[in-house]
Amino acid sequence: MKKFCVKKLVLLFLIAVFLCVYIVQLATSGNTETRIVETPSFDSIEIQWKDGAEDINLKLVKKDGKYFTEKNNYEADVSSVEEMENAIKSIKILGTVASSVSGNEVRYGLEEENAVTVNVYKGNKKVRRILVGKDSSTNTRSFVCLDDEDKVVTVQGAFHGIFAVTEETVRSKSVYSTDSNLITKVHVKTAEEEYELSRIVNGSDAGVQWNVTLNNTSVQNPVPDTSKVKAWLNLISSLDAGDWQGTDTALYHENADVEVEITAGVNTYSVKMYKGAEENSDVQVTCSATPYKFTVPAYFVNRFGKHLDDIVEHENAE
Repeated sequence: MKKFCVKKLVLLFLIAVFLCVYIVQLATSGNTETRIVETPSFDSIEIQWKDGAEDINLKLVKKDGKYFTEKNNYEADVSSVEEMENAIKSIKILGTVASSVSGNEVRYGLEEENAVTVNVYKGNKKVRRILVGKDSSTNTRSFVCLDDEDKVVTVQGAFHGIFAVTEETVRSKSVYSTDSNLITKVHVKTAEEEYELSRIVNGSDAGVQWNVTLNNTSVQNPVPDTSKVKAWLNLISSLDAGDWQGTDTALYHENADVEVEITAGVNTYSVKMYKGAEENSDVQVTCSATPYKFTVPAYFVNRFGKHLDDIVEHENAE
């Protein structure tokens, strides 16, 4: 009985010791430090990192509510920039993992060849610096150093994945986008046919009608099918680039295979498509909305160069 009591006392003593050690470790390690760091207003983001042997120096500048690359003035992808802004504006620190970067660079991905340096500015004034290390295996946390602090903290979010971008990868793919209900005229020219649809509005969506022009002459037949036209306009109301081409890229050939002019409100979009050498190869495109050539998949030729017969009414077969 006495031995049992002694063992019990020893066990309780050891539990107390371990508990004290655990409390001291928590207090000194700072792993329970959870706080939010708010970043002041900013209008440009500078990103520096190494993409293999290439040194990346990218600056995104905000103009009229949109971000553009400083080097070539490319409009930046909206979703990518929103991720960056959200990550910068409110940084959730989950805890401190090291009191100093020194000796921990490799462990946390903060060595020069892997880290991403993010400098945030308001005008010419730097308002935040984030040295970004690697993301966690679950891509939910990152290791970073903030401003001039030497300690390494974990933050919520995949910061490395968000900021390790280049000018090309952050470049917007959007060429144009409009509300299909604003489209009032579409002119289509292909090797097989040329026609124009012009919209007649009778005061309500149900009263929308379309007029067909062939050879510069308005015709009564064929009659456009309103539902088919509406579905088609939804498809051509926006256009995204598959891949952008360089400014010195030559046209595939002189004459476009498809020419489409879309009038939407006060805007007119002129689209020209040039088929590739192979049947299913990407199509080269020029558009009045951008000075840059780009490519899209082969099926876009039929999407934009819609045959008139596909969007008109047909009598039911007897």
